Amino acid sequence: MGYGDRVVLWTDALRTGLDAWRSLWVSCGRSGLPLRPPRGVVDRARMRADGTGRAAGRPRRGRALGLWLVLFLVAVPATYAAVRAGSRTAAPVAPVPATPTPAMVEGARGSQPLLPSFVRDDPPDIEERVGAHHAAARAAYASKEWSAARDHLRATLAIDPEHAPSWTLLGSAQLALGAPEEAVAAYTEAVELGARDSGAWNNLGIAQIRAGRSEDAIRSLRTGSGLAPEDELVRRNLAIAIGLRGDTLAAANRYADAADAYREAWSLRPSDPNLKFKLGCMHSKLGAWQPALRCFRSLHAKNPRDADTLTNLVLCHAQLEQWRRADEMNGRLEKLDPPQAARFQRVIDPQLARTP
Repeated sequence: MGYGDRVVLWTDALRTGLDAWRSLWVSCGRSGLPLRPPRGVVDRARMRADGTGRAAGRPRRGRALGLWLVLFLVAVPATYAAVRAGSRTAAPVAPVPATPTPAMVEGARGSQPLLPSFVRDDPPDIEERVGAHHAAARAAYASKEWSAARDHLRATLAIDPEHAPSWTLLGSAQLALGAPEEAVAAYTEAVELGARDSGAWNNLGIAQIRAGRSEDAIRSLRTGSGLAPEDELVRRNLAIAIGLRGDTLAAANRYADAADAYREAWSLRPSDPNLKFKLGCMHSKLGAWQPALRCFRSLHAKNPRDADTLTNLVLCHAQLEQWRRADEMNGRLEKLDPPQAARFQRVIDPQLARTP
């Protein structure tokens, strides 16, 4: 306790003592106790007859002085004890500054100001933590540790929810873990953060295909293909999605719509024989045997040992009543699928017998 604080404390204690003395004085006056008369006032009527000059009330004044002595002996030690107790327990009060000063905390990098909650860390610190988690996620993904990669990516996005590469990699990890819907959600975030990237739309389309949402996949992949028409990967995946649409339509007996879907898919990916085979089958379902024959003939030229293509070739020639050509194709089919060739031969032989 400093000198100034002690002075203030003693002053307060003395003021308290004086107030107590004043209260006692007033209470004595109200209770009828004899107080000291004003100077020069003599109660002559109460003077003794023997002429000594002493007032009759002198003995009562002595009793009053005794009472004041008792009060003095009680009040002074109490005042002193209060001052001593205050000097032991009182603590200085620090002045309140005009603006609060940031507190200091000890950390790994020394003392730093403890900033308010609404102030973010320095951007370099955020970038360092994001980079560390993302690098760990990439390493885990490369090692096919899908769960570890997913956990690191979630930690990354908790720090920086707008880190588009982490959303993209999280979608890939979710696909590897067999969670296509979660992958769709992650890829959607990546697309919203970088919608001009055809790769992000391609990834979203793949996840939607895996989730059984072929129509959504077609829309996503069309957007990606529009952004990068030369991107062969996006075109190939778009062809797959449109081919799946064709499968759905064919299962619903909508053969004309299915044929249109297969035709568009095959135009995007002409190297895929399955799309051309399905297109030929849709032509057959519609009774368009010439277009079907062209499809199967093209496929047979590229792969002469495919039994399914030969079967459809025999059927097309038979529907067009080209029996000699049908017999020739059935002879090739006999080497690959003898039971099927025998069934065809029972139909072809009577027709050949009637043909001049």
